[in-house]
Amino acid sequence: MKNNVTEKKEKKKKNKWIGRIIFIAVIIGALIYLGAFPTVFKPGKIDGFAEAVTDLSGIQIPEGTRIVALGEATHGNKEFQELKLDVFKHLVETTNVRAFMLEGDMGGCALINEYVQGGEGDLKEMVKLLGYKIYRTDQMAELISWMREYNEKAAEGDKVRIYGMDIQYDTRCIKILKKGYEKIGDTSGYSAKIDQWFGQEEDQYEPSKLNEILDFLKELESDAQEHGEEYKKAMGTEAYETFVRAAVNLEYYLHYRETENFSHKYRDEMMKNNVSWALEIEEREHNGALMISCHNDHMSQIQATAFTFLGVFLQEEYGDAYFTIGTDYYVTDDNIRGASGSRDILHLCSDDKLAYQVKSLPENQYYLDFAKVNADSKLGKVIRSKVSMGSLGERYNSLYKFVKKLHQLKHVPIEKYDAMIFVYQATPIEVWE
Repeated sequence: MKNNVTEKKEKKKKNKWIGRIIFIAVIIGALIYLGAFPTVFKPGKIDGFAEAVTDLSGIQIPEGTRIVALGEATHGNKEFQELKLDVFKHLVETTNVRAFMLEGDMGGCALINEYVQGGEGDLKEMVKLLGYKIYRTDQMAELISWMREYNEKAAEGDKVRIYGMDIQYDTRCIKILKKGYEKIGDTSGYSAKIDQWFGQEEDQYEPSKLNEILDFLKELESDAQEHGEEYKKAMGTEAYETFVRAAVNLEYYLHYRETENFSHKYRDEMMKNNVSWALEIEEREHNGALMISCHNDHMSQIQATAFTFLGVFLQEEYGDAYFTIGTDYYVTDDNIRGASGSRDILHLCSDDKLAYQVKSLPENQYYLDFAKVNADSKLGKVIRSKVSMGSLGERYNSLYKFVKKLHQLKHVPIEKYDAMIFVYQATPIEVWE
């Protein structure tokens, strides 16, 4: 009897330990799956990488391309902001691209476009019109400054332009409309009605009067179309088209906030509409293609996340005429906004085996055109397999340090992009105070 009791106790004790071991194993397995532990082994050398990559002068856009998309793996690194200007300059020098479209405020970029065409203004104030604090940097100021300086020397038919694709702000679109009415001599009182519905500050409209405001904007658009030739004569053709588009974007903005509940899909769909609008102007008025710049996940040819759709929409409509250049880092010190609104420097690794190859090369960044890589080579097989890639937005998640899957996306590079620019070490932007 005593032996039986002892055996039962020992068996119960053993089962407890087995249960604990299983529990610990499950927790460790879950943490490994989520990527909670630092990378122990560095990626190995990929044969052929050094021979396949070039500097940015190696960027060659296929004939028939209508949109060139440049992505950024993070919003908070200097290298990705500098690439906006570097790639745009290269395209201006080697292709018929003369327009740059940013993931930024549509109305603000329209006002900046007046400045780069030679209009009055202060450079720092122009930078603030881009719509996001992450763009208040020396790098973005240099982009705008270069565009203005280029236009000072360029022939009339060779000037460059800037557009904004985003719909998240409204006040600059209001300013575009009011400036337009100043030019035409507003006899119908639309400018005063704009003040009535939107006030003098951002988001001063009354949500309860949404339908009335939308009806007013439709009325404004109808009036602009009815008097199109007259308004074009007073404003100029492109200013007139921007004027009408500002009213359309106010509608997008209101729906985004009030009827679509800040839907990511709706935002990307309306950004796609703005890209198509700008492309139509470039092809009709300037016989030119368009460069767009936004986060990697927005411009990717596949749906990179559950919240991004723009590149998929563009790929579906434009097919091979949509050429995508993604970017990635191996390690980053990313200037990112925390939950409190203050900015912090976040140090992370992407575990991207392709970006890691740059470490052994003389420069910090290189360009790789996937179409020029032999599919049967080791490099060709890597770009056709799932690779870990870094992806950071504009808000810090406290779990980033512990759950790699939140900032490392596994995708097949050649399915996601046509080409990539790899940066080994990305440094933080310095946002103007």
